Amino acid sequence: MIELKRVPVLRTLVPFTAGSLLGIHAVVATEILTVWIINLTCWICLALVFRMMKRNPVLFSGVFCLTAFLCFMATGYGTGLLVRPRDPGLPLDQKVLVRGSVLEEASPANRSWVTSMHLRLVAAGDSVIVTNTVVRLYLEMPSDSVLPAPGESWQFFGYLHAIKNSGNPGSPDYEKILRRRNCWYRFYADDLPAVNCAGRKGEDRKLSNADIRQAIADRWEGEPEELSLLKAVCLGDRSDLTPAMEHDFSRAGGMHILAVSGLHVGLIWWVLCHALSFLVRITGREMFRTLLILVILWTYAWVTGFSSSVCRAVTMFSLLSSGRLLDQRSSTLNGILVSAFLLLVLDPSRILDVGFQLSYVAVLGIITIQPCFRMLFRVRHRLLRWILDATGVSIAAQLATGPLVAYYFHQLPVYGILTNLVAVPLLSCIITVFVISSPFLATGCCTWLFNGLLTNLGALLNHTMAFIGSFPGSVIPGLQPGRMDVWFMLIFFLLAVFILHDRRNLFRYLLLAHLVVITGRTALDRYQTIHSAEFVAAHFYGGSLLIFREGYQVDYYMWSGNPVVSDRMRAYMDNAWGNRCYRHAAVSIEDFSIGNGLITACHPLCRGAWQVGNDRVRGLVLSGVFDPVKQQVLSEGDWDFILLSGEPRFISTINKGFFSRCDLVVDGSGRPWYPEKLNLPPGTVYLTGQQGAYVKRW
Repeated sequence: MIELKRVPVLRTLVPFTAGSLLGIHAVVATEILTVWIINLTCWICLALVFRMMKRNPVLFSGVFCLTAFLCFMATGYGTGLLVRPRDPGLPLDQKVLVRGSVLEEASPANRSWVTSMHLRLVAAGDSVIVTNTVVRLYLEMPSDSVLPAPGESWQFFGYLHAIKNSGNPGSPDYEKILRRRNCWYRFYADDLPAVNCAGRKGEDRKLSNADIRQAIADRWEGEPEELSLLKAVCLGDRSDLTPAMEHDFSRAGGMHILAVSGLHVGLIWWVLCHALSFLVRITGREMFRTLLILVILWTYAWVTGFSSSVCRAVTMFSLLSSGRLLDQRSSTLNGILVSAFLLLVLDPSRILDVGFQLSYVAVLGIITIQPCFRMLFRVRHRLLRWILDATGVSIAAQLATGPLVAYYFHQLPVYGILTNLVAVPLLSCIITVFVISSPFLATGCCTWLFNGLLTNLGALLNHTMAFIGSFPGSVIPGLQPGRMDVWFMLIFFLLAVFILHDRRNLFRYLLLAHLVVITGRTALDRYQTIHSAEFVAAHFYGGSLLIFREGYQVDYYMWSGNPVVSDRMRAYMDNAWGNRCYRHAAVSIEDFSIGNGLITACHPLCRGAWQVGNDRVRGLVLSGVFDPVKQQVLSEGDWDFILLSGEPRFISTINKGFFSRCDLVVDGSGRPWYPEKLNLPPGTVYLTGQQGAYVKRW
């Protein structure tokens, strides 16, 4: 039974979190000094009301609660304003010199190496800008060069470009995701020699947590797949994971195994409690063991990089250990929320972190739902009881995190329960051996004794995830819930939890009203979809994609000579549109091919020119093989838009004036400088590379 009276931290957590969100997402510009003056006034009023409560407690108790709520909300609003990500306004599209520290291991991309860099200084021309932001760093380094390592300070020459989305409907909003991390720019380093400011072994270089992780990983011996798994589950370093491993774990629903979280910290805490029990027998006091455990846990949190899940777990176990030391037993839910409140006070922007949200929602789901499973199925057999408890924990976590997983990752695992039943025992063995072997790894003594055991366990876990991930239908892909859909599902989950723990009819009536609202909104969305239409000219580098929708019928027309780009466009259509209850027809256009869809048609007019659309919208597509001599096709129809796919040529500036009668769209199929060659007035060309996908809705 959940009693909110035993969770007093809610009285401060709710207003502080609400104020932090308002401050982070503030639309109206507010001076921070004004906010803190208002905040100080609220706290002074709270102190005065508290003194008046002694005279008339009945009258001033409600006023005190309201004032306290406003005080914590104002404090959260002020801290949210302080930490909200802001675009530093760095110079774009000109050569600059940047200096900063590398944040993560460089990973190979298509034509370069990619990593993240914390900028501290930007020099452009005669100006020097001191900044505090993160950029995505792209390096074109030869094979014999030394890649930057995490924690090192480097200096590069190159160009800054703003991070922009493709704007394709249904695609992930990478711009928003990176802005949550205070990352606003991409930096492309040129071929001038980079400078390692501190030197790889210089005296000025500080020892970083990445150095500790690498020193421990160097003690392990085995295959690269097993070593990368051990670095991920034991040290929180996922930089060496191969795409195949991440794909297997994702399909099996075991990505949480790769991220160091409360499960890993809980196992470490349990092993330490038993391994250090001799301190209690020697000294006769619990304090020395507790203090040593807390030091080890927080050191481990630093080594793993202070991720949200690790900080939450370490804070929770610190409160638990301190409570045991002081012989105090508090509510588990209250302890979890206290850790959340402390982390948000230190950094309110954590509320935007996906890991933070998933971590706390999963734990809250386990605390509130798993006891109901235990009460529903009562068994005496120890093994069967353990299986049922593990199943209940897995179901509770998946029910709680399902809406967020679908919103952020657009898919849901099917075999997550089976994965947890098999993977958690293996992970427990890996963590136990890792903790026991840590002193030997640090001293280099008897490492051979543990290397074989750790690598074999890692190989077994890898093979298990690959086997489960190979099951048919292991993932439900293409989920596209909106933000309101997620809120509706989370509120439904919260009301269901209250009904399970509270027998009053109030929550049943609220749940019934909530279902009525959901049903009405679903019916309205369906009605609007049936009676609406849209046209999309998507943005893809190296190809063109046109999408026509009327109601629940969709047509796609694709121009691309690169099979990699074609596969990328097909994957986008399948994930973003094909799984959204639409009947669709896809047509790949080549040379003089004709395409007939469900609601539109595409017919060639001449070499490199096609008429596409229907009675609602008519367009002209010109490709790179368009013959400039036949420019008369431009004036033979009343076009709503003209798409320049590739780099079609024109020989008469008079015909270019025709472009002012309709929308001229240039997508990512051509080279970046092609629009400049058209010599058209500014604002007359829609560039999908700068403005996102071209979308028209009716």
